[in-house]
Amino acid sequence: TLGDLGLVAKASRRTQALMKKPEPLTVINVLKAFRDIAE
Repeated sequence: TLGDLGLVAKASRRTQALMKKPEPLTVINVLKAFRDIAE
């Protein structure tokens, strides 16, 4: 059972459109993201 909050999250995730396809999770992309956060 998901509960009310789980059902709401599941429904909103299903209807949420992505602006663009996310980049694949590669080691280089993850390290770049960490460096960007650290700046």
